[in-house]
Amino acid sequence: MKSFFEVVIKQRVWVLAILSLFIAFFLITLDDIKLAAFPDITNVQVVVNTKTGAFSTEQIEKIVTYPIEMEVSGLPSVDEVR
Repeated sequence: MKSFFEVVIKQRVWVLAILSLFIAFFLITLDDIKLAAFPDITNVQVVVNTKTGAFSTEQIEKIVTYPIEMEVSGLPSVDEVR
């Protein structure tokens, strides 16, 4: 049985053609690759905005903010609620 290198040397035209196809494919798809020099390491955050009308600050805290904080704090994988 012939070794791999003997086949490559004898069939160098086919090997170069296949290699050229791989290089062309790489160059075509190079723009689609998303590389970040500085990856985003911040955690996932959710901001809730509500319209409350003419409520005072204390009423907003009591009626809107506190119930939302209590529901969200019970979710799995929540690190912090502010």
